[in-house]
Amino acid sequence: MKAKNNNVDEFVENKTVNINVNDGLQRVTINSDPSRAFAWNPADLNFVDRFMVFQLYVEGIPDRLKEIKGLDKVKLDENGEPIIELDENGEPVDMLKDYEIGSLEKLGKEFNAELNKTFGSDVSTPFFGKVNPLSPQKNGNFLYENLLNAVMPLIEDSFSGFEESRKKYVEGSRNRAQRRAAQRQATSKSGAGRK
Repeated sequence: MKAKNNNVDEFVENKTVNINVNDGLQRVTINSDPSRAFAWNPADLNFVDRFMVFQLYVEGIPDRLKEIKGLDKVKLDENGEPIIELDENGEPVDMLKDYEIGSLEKLGKEFNAELNKTFGSDVSTPFFGKVNPLSPQKNGNFLYENLLNAVMPLIEDSFSGFEESRKKYVEGSRNRAQRRAAQRQATSKSGAGRK
């Protein structure tokens, strides 16, 4: 952009200035894969409340699974594979004949939305990709349980960090209040001696 100053043409540059601020974001990769990374702010005070609500939601997942019609007839072995039952004629029993197609997908999408809301960004994509978080794993857990077990130490650290910061703030406030009270007292004593 050109600006005129005392009949002399000067060039004034528009430029972007970068500042580095500790915004509290923590960057996390899954299985050391940079394409499966997410960032969240464990110092976000609202995260504590959102995570507590999310924990209540997660505690209700087993009951929600029980409500899915026909799913109770599916039995899995220790590897997460369906156990095929045979009828009296030796034919496989259709375990999913009463299952309402799309029920698990809907619950998985709902879970991902709750997880994203809790962390304040899309963390379900790096965590699960296109796999349903309710998918059973070989260790006997659902995929979402493996995720929560892995991320829980980070969350616990953020909560303890929050508690430490809160204590420092309270102690600092208490010290500032004591100094102000001492200053007021000293000022009132010195003012009383002038009369």
